[in-house]
This record gives sequence, structure tokens and C-alpha cells, in this order.
Amino acid sequence: MLRSGLLPVRATGPSSSRDIRSRRAAGPGRRGTCRAGAGSGSRSCCGRRWRRSSRGFLYTIVLTALADVYGRGAKIEWPDEVHAGGKRVAAAAIDVRLGREGVKSAVVNVLLPEAQAPRGELLARVLQAIDERRGAPPGAVLEDYRRLCATMGRYVYVQLHGGRSRLEGTALDTIEDGALVVSTAAGKRVPLRPQDISSFRYG
Repeated sequence: MLRSGLLPVRATGPSSSRDIRSRRAAGPGRRGTCRAGAGSGSRSCCGRRWRRSSRGFLYTIVLTALADVYGRGAKIEWPDEVHAGGKRVAAAAIDVRLGREGVKSAVVNVLLPEAQAPRGELLARVLQAIDERRGAPPGAVLEDYRRLCATMGRYVYVQLHGGRSRLEGTALDTIEDGALVVSTAAGKRVPLRPQDISSFRYG
């Protein structure tokens, strides 16, 4: 369970992910959550501060859960945001570390820019929603993600990491590893994974 402990951090610090990893190093095998009011090092998959990551299927799980929390009218904006009422209400960034036998650890950072104090009840709802989605059949989670994703059918412009490759086309689908499938003018269907892009915008 994700709700095994609340790890306190400073209100402002370079990285909540780093703080969690340091706590895990001190107590191996411990799971928990880390709450921070702000973070001077908070960045998303495109290197920008909570804007526009696998972390793969974890993104599908977390974003669908966040949309559950905000209820009817909440929509997912690929790769890492949830919008409701015409504004961003949540964003996620996932930091995965690999070991010799696979995934060593994964830190899920969630931004809730519209949350009002006290935030304890909202945080509890977020954790419960993530736990429920983690326990659901993957096919059902992916189906709900597709239904909630506002990016589907829209024309997108993508810059890949390194600055050498650009791609544009219509977003057709999202698949299990978190990739967005884009149909180009040449008729190709290209899967774009969140961790491979440096910028993303709609046409």
C-alpha cells in the first residue's frame, strides 16, 4: 500500500524525490508519501516546472486516478496533466530507478495547484484513488484513460530530446506503456513515449 507512512519534508526544497530516496536508504523497503508545499527543483518529463514521463503504465494509473478524484468533467492531457473547469488541477511526474533485476524504486510526484489548506483530506483521496487503480485490471484502467484523455483526435507538435527530431500529426491512441500514438502526414503511426519528448503542444 502507498499509505504506509507520511514522510515530512521542508516546505521548500530541491527535490521531494531525493528526500524520499534518502529516507528509503535509511530504512530499506519502506514505502510512504512525502508532502511538500513547494519544491525549487520540481520538473516534469520535458524539463519544465510542472508543465508538460516509463514511467509507462504508472502514468496511466496515476493520471486516471487523479481524474477520478476530480470527478465528472475532469480530463487527462497527455502526457502528465489533469484539467477541470478550464484549468489544470493536477500534474504528475514519475522518477523510476532500475536495478539489476528490474525496477528498484519509483517515486510519484503529484502537483495539486488548486488545493486549498488543509489538504489532508484531498491527499488521502488521491492516495486511495491510486491504490484502487493499481489494483484494477490493466485493460480496464487503459480503457478509462482513453475515454478521459482530451488529447485524442487533436493535432500535435512534438520535439524529441536532443533537438534533432520533430514530429507532428493527429493523436490517435495511447497504449499500455504510456506512449501516445500519432498519425503523421506520411501515413505512419508513431508511438511517442513521455520520457522521449522535450516539448509538446497542440496545433
